[in-house]
Amino acid sequence: RGLYLLPPNGVLVYSTCSLNPLENEAVVLSTLRKWHNSRAEGREDRPKLLLLDAVAIIKDKCGLQPAPGLCKWRVPSPQRGGPLFQSFAEVPEEPRSAERFSLQPEMFSDDPLAQDMVRCARFYPQTCNTGGFFVCIIQKSAAAPLGPPVRQLNDKQLEGRGAHPLLSTKFHPISASHSAWKELTSFFKLDLAWCKDKLQRGLLFWQTMKGKSEPERVTLVSDAVANLWAAKPCDGRKVAWARLGVFLFEQLPKGLLSGLAPCRWRLHAEGVMVLAPILQSRRVCLEPALVQQVLCCEHRQTALTEGTP
Repeated sequence: RGLYLLPPNGVLVYSTCSLNPLENEAVVLSTLRKWHNSRAEGREDRPKLLLLDAVAIIKDKCGLQPAPGLCKWRVPSPQRGGPLFQSFAEVPEEPRSAERFSLQPEMFSDDPLAQDMVRCARFYPQTCNTGGFFVCIIQKSAAAPLGPPVRQLNDKQLEGRGAHPLLSTKFHPISASHSAWKELTSFFKLDLAWCKDKLQRGLLFWQTMKGKSEPERVTLVSDAVANLWAAKPCDGRKVAWARLGVFLFEQLPKGLLSGLAPCRWRLHAEGVMVLAPILQSRRVCLEPALVQQVLCCEHRQTALTEGTP
């Protein structure tokens, strides 16, 4: 759908927060295969697709060094603990015809186009200091026909399409006078100069979900995203934001440490690297040897009596 809507010379980025090749390279390969096959079947008017070198682009623009995409991968059997298959020809009849989670030819890498998957980019946490991510960049050639008509949505549909909670998410700029913000800054002793700067630039937002008024998360955005959020659509309708920025804090799950926790907020794992320099309280610094001790212990639990400040 996105490729149909892409204008001539337009660029589409497909990205996931997964390292599973079935959600990444297999999706890209299947898309390219179907597009190329339609051209071979008499649709020469359909524009060509070019898989750009995401690794080189990200290194040049962002200074990061992701790994190239996979050219080969194995597909697991739907049954837990079942065999792994290198090609669709190896798959017996039962997994092919299963009512749920059947194995399909497009899941496999046995296609010459699979060699182009090295132009995709993979972010591994241990090498990029990020979460696990996958990025693919596709450019459409100039000779592009019009795509199918776009179905118009009303405001209610835009604000909450379907029942998925992320599609009913709303974001609101944070005010320094908000009671929850005061609780956060006091409990974690956030750097006041940092907070003042981000609030004045409009970079901090509350996230609310499922029609609730109480905020569930704090998110930080860039100046460019803040300007985009504040922009008014030409048709006057609100934009449905499923996600915005990097999460810094989140509310504790309902019932967790109820009546015990002095503050109902906790750090979000996604924002730890942003928060580390500005947290002046609620921090524990562990020596590498102690981290190794914890990881080697049964159930990953040990008494932190030595090595902590």
